Amino acid sequence: MPVARTSEEKPVRALMNRFVSLYNAGDADGIALLYTDNGHRFDDRGAHAQGRDAVRVMYEQEIGRRAVRRNPPDAELSLGVDFVLLIAPGRALIDGLILFRGKRRRFTVIAAQEGPDWRLFVGRVHPPATLPSAD
Repeated sequence: MPVARTSEEKPVRALMNRFVSLYNAGDADGIALLYTDNGHRFDDRGAHAQGRDAVRVMYEQEIGRRAVRRNPPDAELSLGVDFVLLIAPGRALIDGLILFRGKRRRFTVIAAQEGPDWRLFVGRVHPPATLPSAD
């Protein structure tokens, strides 16, 4: 059963939409500005960046790898936000799926409200799930 969306979710969902637009435009500087000063980013390989400058560098490298692979124009990132859960005043947990170049990954984000704006505090792309062996 779908969860009803609240008006408090609207700016958080808008934050995620801005992220997608900036990522698809290859704008690592813009993405970094979406993070809090002390924000964290974890990629699906377990690499970690802490702080806006380190997050910017991580996205520059990722976007650079994307360019080298010459992704076709239709190979854009899309996000499906499954839910936004307000976990405390000015804090939200966001969970959903990323689709990029035919691969699906789950993501989890904690967003923090700074004044009227919402920013990414922790962003994590989960590695592909593997099933335990039957041994």
